Amino acid sequence: MKINNLRSFVGTNIFSITFTKKDGSTRKMVARLGVKSHLRGGTKKFSDEERDLITVFDMNNRGYRSFKTTNVINLKCNGITINFK
Repeated sequence: MKINNLRSFVGTNIFSITFTKKDGSTRKMVARLGVKSHLRGGTKKFSDEERDLITVFDMNNRGYRSFKTTNVINLKCNGITINFK
């Protein structure tokens, strides 16, 4: 899935996503795009687009997390589930 497609599909809604982590384990997360209230300043040392990453706010753990778009297994938003693998 392309980053722009995922961003336009979920918008600023809360969504559930399942993906494969770097270590090969599977993770399910409830997240949201566009959260700015918990930022502490500074900048990343890399670009998300260069690494094919999406950074989201994890609603359960109350922190920012990133995942590779190529590792997404499924995504659920507004009652619609999309399976990728």
